[in-house]
This record gives sequence, structure tokens and C-alpha cells, in this order.
Amino acid sequence: MIGIDFGTTNTGAALFDGRVIRPLLLDPESPTPIICRSAVYMTRTGEYFLGSSALNTYFEQNVGRPTRYRKVRVGEIIQVFAELPTFYRDVFVYEDEFSPGRLFTSIKTALRNREYFGTAFLGSWYTASDLVAVFLIGVKMQMERNLGAPVTEAVLGRPVHFSFDPNEDEVAQSRLLDAAFKAGFEKVYLEYEPVAAALSYELGLERRETVLVFDFGGGTLDFTIMRIGGSQPQQVLATGGIPIAGDIFDQRLFRAVIPPHLGEGGTFISQGTRYPIPAHIFDSLANPQEILALNTPQNLEMLRGIHQGAVDVDKTHALLEIVSSNYALLAFDLVERTKRQLSTDLISTLILEGKDFTIKEWVTRLRFEQAIIKEYELIRQELLATVDKSGLRLQEIDRVVRTGGSSQIPLFVELLNELFGPQKVLAIDAFSSVTAGLAVRGHQIASGQIELPAYTPDSTRRSMEQASKADGTADIRQVRLEVVQKRLAVRQGFHGEARRLPEQILFFLRGKGMHALDATKLTEFSHSSTAAVKLKGAFAALLKPTSQLILLAKDDQALLITSRHKFISARVADLYLASQAASHEIAHSLPLEKDEFVAAMTGWKPADLEQSFLVMITRAGQGRAFDARLLAEYVAKRPYFQLERRYSGIPAALVSAGGDDFVLAGTNLGRIAAASIPTLSVQPYDLLKLRSGERLSAVGISRPGSPLLTLSDQGAWLWLESEKFVTGGAPAVRGQTLRRNFAFSALFTPDQIKSNAIIGFTTQHRLLNLSRHYLAGTPLTPPATPTALQLESGEALIACLLIAA
Repeated sequence: MIGIDFGTTNTGAALFDGRVIRPLLLDPESPTPIICRSAVYMTRTGEYFLGSSALNTYFEQNVGRPTRYRKVRVGEIIQVFAELPTFYRDVFVYEDEFSPGRLFTSIKTALRNREYFGTAFLGSWYTASDLVAVFLIGVKMQMERNLGAPVTEAVLGRPVHFSFDPNEDEVAQSRLLDAAFKAGFEKVYLEYEPVAAALSYELGLERRETVLVFDFGGGTLDFTIMRIGGSQPQQVLATGGIPIAGDIFDQRLFRAVIPPHLGEGGTFISQGTRYPIPAHIFDSLANPQEILALNTPQNLEMLRGIHQGAVDVDKTHALLEIVSSNYALLAFDLVERTKRQLSTDLISTLILEGKDFTIKEWVTRLRFEQAIIKEYELIRQELLATVDKSGLRLQEIDRVVRTGGSSQIPLFVELLNELFGPQKVLAIDAFSSVTAGLAVRGHQIASGQIELPAYTPDSTRRSMEQASKADGTADIRQVRLEVVQKRLAVRQGFHGEARRLPEQILFFLRGKGMHALDATKLTEFSHSSTAAVKLKGAFAALLKPTSQLILLAKDDQALLITSRHKFISARVADLYLASQAASHEIAHSLPLEKDEFVAAMTGWKPADLEQSFLVMITRAGQGRAFDARLLAEYVAKRPYFQLERRYSGIPAALVSAGGDDFVLAGTNLGRIAAASIPTLSVQPYDLLKLRSGERLSAVGISRPGSPLLTLSDQGAWLWLESEKFVTGGAPAVRGQTLRRNFAFSALFTPDQIKSNAIIGFTTQHRLLNLSRHYLAGTPLTPPATPTALQLESGEALIACLLIAA
């Protein structure tokens, strides 16, 4: 029976055996692995990152990049809760067209918001309980990995009040339970978080005490007054709380510190009249839930208008950058760190550096306390009201136990010392006391010492929020949590078991399918002295005469082009991890439309492009060269880059080339055509017109004056000189027949042959080490030609791969 403290900011889990509390590792990548940040980051490649890796990956991929939001209607949402009215609403969401992913933090606060119906991402609809379920799925899997056994029952902590509105409180609890069951828990118990903190304190208690628990976390502040210890049962005298905590304080400190650096209090001139910069801009900026609204085209236009007429343009420029280039969340993270530092220091330095701006501010503890003075007064009133509700006087409280990250704020430590006396105030573990208490409660339930209501998927009130498709709207489907589980299982498996990604990964493109396989055995074969082996397993199953084979390094980026002439850049490692979740998951991880598929791909390094052009050749024999650096800029700003005009034929190959190179395209009928990069870079160019029964079978790159060695599907070798081919005239006469029935299988330059091993794949599932077929000691220059391959009867080459020697 596991105790789980799912917090607004952090989450912990523990097991108690009656003697020792055992915290469980939830975030292996964190400096404090027993504490997991309650955050989820979803990428457009279908990856899910939790905890510290969620924030780190978000900052790495998003800070400083441009944004462009559009308002999208996702349909009519139906929201149903047991014994509460059913709600129907047309829902719109803001979608960042350039976003590589979405980050969700403080997802616990969404549970109580009846107005939060959910969000859409990559065509899937996530309800509030779905978002929490994604996080709990990862937590549950990590716990099971720690324990080596399934975890099906848990005690979950809940605040005394999710909300003061009874309906909202009911909705929040219903969503929390629903999320737990979606995550795979079969039985769940709920316990108040401050009661759990008292149970943790009671473990070391030798006598009966009247205790006030001051549980102050990231989302709520809870009070519980209890009598605990001794031989008598625990007795709860009063509970109270208020939905004010660390997240609110972050917003208040942000509002006090950041806006003056962004133009607050300044003016701008419009049509000859001076106006103050509206304060509501900074109110929205200080609320994470409203930042997206500032990024709409209308509001960005408003901000640009203010900037054009601003008296202090440096500050309004910083405002535009923070709003439009994803610096806001980083600013919140820095503000939260500053708040924590002010619990121990009287002054802290906040520095936010952007591409073209720097914000530096000395923040004092006094300034922070002034920013939260209204919340302080409300907390004081609620605390006194809770003591009054218990029927006790302040001096009758034996001990005040403070726990939670926000309980360390000196202003509230001083409050407790003033009301109860410093000798009575005790700080227990700020981040794990509730977790430990929930584990204790779990042991008490499992051993029969205490009974609490058990919630199961069949017995509890559960939320049933769903999205329905309406005419004229996007095709939004409910998220498939089983797919989320598979993706998390693969990522955690590679990390938790210290499994290494293969250094080389082989991609198969066949028809509309895309598959990725570990190429370790393939590279081992290329360095062996063996001339041929028989393929088995997945390699053999995927290998068909129409297959495209692409070998890429795990650390590379892959540049893909789809059947609809859409360029997509993705990490090779992410594509491989997607394939490990399910064979079809690569396609699901890419921004593809219905019936769209990856038609060709290559490896590239957008930050360090060695070649100046990327050349696309279509199945119809048409070619186009794209400036690689310009293409990298386009792709980096958005999930994909769609070519504006239609091209003849689906892409068949994607290769890198230099500005002086020739591109050659060979067919299965022995025809070949060439074109220079300058010719291809102006507009689509028809290298050749394909005849009946003819198809593109090989593409190569050659430098002027450099020969090419070509290989037919029957194993015959032939030298070519690209500059001798016809490159002008009508498309119908550009193709040149070299030899009858010489079906091109591959084209190699001498440099490629010298620095790589060549592996051939055949129709009879054989793997040929072609490097073993060269004439021993003979330089591979014309006219010296390797001997023909010895193929079996009816056998033909399908494809060849170059593997670094």
C-alpha cells in the first residue's frame, strides 16, 4: 500500500512496513530523485517527459523561439459528473503553430476549476483528469520499477479544501480519483494532507499532544487540529484551509518585480496623443493561465503598436520578446527560485537574459512580504478561525507542526511564533512529511488497524469528460492513454535499466509504413570478413523490393519529406523510441494528416550543415534543390515546412549536395539523367520523363570531373562520367540509356567507396558485404572495375547502404 503525495508543485511516494519509511525514487534525473516536479511536457514527436526532465526539455526546445498562436475550435465538449448537472460547451483553444511541445505545470490546480474543460494537442483532447493521469502513469511505472512488483493500491493525499465551493470540491475529488483509475490503480483511499503530516509527526511521539498542522504547499494551505499520541485513537478537532499558496506568491512577486523592466508606468504615443501603457497587460503576464491570451495575433499587434510609440523602447522590446518568444515561463521559474532564496537570505538577485534584453533586479525579503500582504492577512484570519472552530484557546495547542515548501517563508514562521510561541513551533520535513504520513496510513489500512472508504473504478463517482466531433471542426479524438503508457515505458526502460540506444539505426520506408531497427548487427557484419549472411527476424520481414533503407546515427537529426511535400525535422533517437512503443507509433508521433506518410528521409545537422543544398527527387523524375541553411531556418521555427507549390510525383529520395555538384537519377530500365545544382535550385526540374514500367531506382551525387561507380540489380559494376550526360533539351530526351537491362541499384563516388563499407540487401533476404568483392589491391578508378557479384538464381539487389569503415 503506497502513500502518494501528488502536490501542486512536487510529488512524492513512500512505503511503510511498520518500522521504516522507504521513500521511492520517482525522478532519477533530478538532484533529489525522491521528489518529482509535478510537470508534464508533451512533444510533437509523441514523447512524454515528467518531472525535472519536463522542465529541462521545455526550456531547451522553447526558450527564445518565436511563437504564432491561432484560435482553433475543437468542437462541443460534454462534461458529466455524478449527481451534478451535465454541461455542454463549444470550446476553442489557442494553438501555437510553431511549438515543438506543450508544458503543463501545477496541473493539480486544474482539478478544481469547473470551467477548465481540457485542452487539445496534436489532434488529441486531454481532459483535466487525463493530464493528471499522464503524470500518475509515469509515477506508477517508476514506483513499480523501484519495487519490482505491480502497484495497484494507494493512499492519495488531498487538501482539506480543493475549493470553498462544494461543487468545485466534489469535481476536483472526482477528477483526482478518475485520473488514478485511468493510470491503472485498482483501489484508492483518500486522506487529508495535514492529517498525513500529523501521522508522520506522531511516529516519534511518546505522549498525547494537541497538535496544529500548518501544511503550506504550492497550491493550498491546510490546517488540522488533532489530538494524537498515546494509547488513545487519533481525534480530529477541526480542519480549515484556503486555496492560497506558493503559486499565488510566485505570481505576486512576478507582478511586483518584472513589469517595471517591461515598461510598466511608462507611456507611448499614438496619433499624437500620449497614453499610459495599460496595466492589464502586466496583470495577464503575471498569470500563467492568461499568458497565451497575450500571444494572439490581435494582442501582439496591440503590443507592437505600443512598442512603436513607446518612450522607452528598450523596455517594450523586452516585453515583446518575453511574450512572443517563450521567456515567460523561464521568468516564473527564476522568480520561484528567488522566492525560495528569500527564505534564507534577506536579498536575492534575479537575472533573466534573453536574446536582445537583460533583466537584473535585487529583490529584498521586505519587498516580497509587501507583495503578499493581502494573502498574509487572509491566512491569519483563517488560521484563527480554525482554532476558534476547535473550541480551544491558542495556549491550549501543545505543538504547531509546519510542513510544505511555503511553510519556510519567514513571514509565516513569525506568524506562528507570535500566536503560539516559538518553543511550540516545529518544522518537520518540508517536502516528504505528508508523503511519509500517507505511507503510514497505507500500512494502517493494510494491517487492519483502521478503516477508510475504498474507492474503485466501479464504486466511486467518476468524471466522464469527452470531446465530440462537430461539423466543420478539427478531428479531435480522446487521448489514448494506453499509447502514453507505452511511450513512457520505453523511455523509462532505457533510462532506468541503463539501456543504451543503438549507435546506428536503420529505417525502412515501405509503402506508407515507417519502421526503425537496431543496426548494431548490421554494422558488425560490415566490419567482418564474412561475404554473405541470411537475414532473419524483423529485418527479413520488412525487406521488400520497394523498400527504402536509410542508416542514421542516434545523435543525428532526421529530415523527412512526406507524400504531401512537407519537410519535418525530428531527432533520430525520438523516432527509434517511438518505434519501440509500437510499430505504428513513428507515424503517430509526426504531424501527418490522414493518408499522409513519410516518403523519403536523410540525416542532417541543422546547426552545422556541411553541404549547402538538400535535393529532393520525386518518383516522377522531378528534382529540386533547396538551400540547406534557409531550409533549416524554416523548419526550426515550426513543426514542419510545407512546400507552397505542388510537385510532380511523391518524393523518392532526399540527398545532400554541394553547390557545384551534379545530381544523377537512374531507373530500372537502364536510363540515367543528370542535372547541376544551379539548374535544380531555381524551380522544379524534370530530369527525365519515365516510360511505361519504368521507375526511379537510384540517386547519386557527383562532383565535376569525378567519376561514379554504379551497380545494377544483377550485381554488375559500371563506371560513369556525369558531365557527359545530356542535361539540357526537352525532358523527353534528357534520359540516356547506358546498357539494355542495366537496372540501377546504387551510385557511389570513389571517396564513398574508400571510406565506407558497402552492404547490399537482396530479394532472397541475403546480406552481402560488397567490400569483399573488390579486386584485391586494385585502385578503384576507371577502367579497373570490381568483379560482378555472384547472385543466386532469381536473386536481385534491392538496396545498398554505406557504413563508415
